[in-house]
Amino acid sequence: MRRSPGVPCAVVLSLLILSCPAAADSKRAIAVLDLRARGLEPTIAEQVTDLVLKEVDRTGLFRTVSQEEIRRMLEHEQQKLMLGCEETSCLAEIGGALGVDMLLAGGVGKIGETFVVTLKLIDVVKVEVIHREERMASGKEDALVQISRQAARALLRPIMEEESGLVELVCAEEGAEVYIDDVMVGTTPLEARKIPGGYHQIRVVKKRFVAHGREVNVKPRDTQRLEVVLIPSRDFIEEYESQATLYRVFAWSFTGLAVASAGTAVGLFAWNTGRVDEYNADKREWEADPTTHSKSDLDRRASSIHRVDSATIGITVAAAASVGAALFFWLAGDPPGKYDDIQQAPAPTSVETGPLFGARFLGASVTFRY
Repeated sequence: MRRSPGVPCAVVLSLLILSCPAAADSKRAIAVLDLRARGLEPTIAEQVTDLVLKEVDRTGLFRTVSQEEIRRMLEHEQQKLMLGCEETSCLAEIGGALGVDMLLAGGVGKIGETFVVTLKLIDVVKVEVIHREERMASGKEDALVQISRQAARALLRPIMEEESGLVELVCAEEGAEVYIDDVMVGTTPLEARKIPGGYHQIRVVKKRFVAHGREVNVKPRDTQRLEVVLIPSRDFIEEYESQATLYRVFAWSFTGLAVASAGTAVGLFAWNTGRVDEYNADKREWEADPTTHSKSDLDRRASSIHRVDSATIGITVAAAASVGAALFFWLAGDPPGKYDDIQQAPAPTSVETGPLFGARFLGASVTFRY
């Protein structure tokens, strides 16, 4: 086993002195060492290191010490000695010398046509690896941008989970699928969710709507409200307006039928009530003196009164049914013109639901608002 290279006491003392001004900073201190290049140009490894460092800085939860700062602290020969250090105990010794809580190290290489980024996060005090991450991708060197960011975010996830915040997503469209870091967490309406601090990809998808996404920086112990407006496709709006208009036509038609039926029923009832009063008076006269009225005429009038009563009851039932139908179409139908103020999107043939990292979110404009 190779022994860890030592760091001279004078160097350790100078590093501790240089790190003292940051002691009052409440953020966790982390040192990011240059990633070791394996089968690649050193400049590529340096660029990937910068990407990883930026991802750490973007969380806003760490005080970073970059390799450039380390170089200014150490002499050239001592720097070469440190770069040869790979064991956890050796790296923890360097982290202790820098006065940081954690140290991020790793490498970037290429195997055939596949790029590989490996990272590890070391607890300097406990002298142990907190987490390891590895990402691979084939293709051009641009792929390193995506996998290096992915690896850095995933590497810091255990730490970020300790610094969670609440995200409340509000969307007028019900049934839209909500994805956080490419994992579906539910459909709208969605209650506020506890999410690890730092940057996350949030995407909202609904069939025949443009998928909207945003990279959100979740602030620890804070609540963020995200309002999402999904843009419908043209064919969806045309179908929506057609159905909404049809429902409104039925709603107004049944409303009119209910009013007409109710009015007719009330009119018939009032008219027939007068006829009943007249019939009862004539019947009493006939019973007192049969010569005053014809029995057949009284029977005909009684039969007519019963038929009108039956018709009144039937029309009343029809009015009640019309009211129920009208209520259904008023409540079940959506209002026409709902999307008049929303810019229409071209009719998509399909909605992409693939990985998010490094994507342009389908080229759609993001409508998240704080």
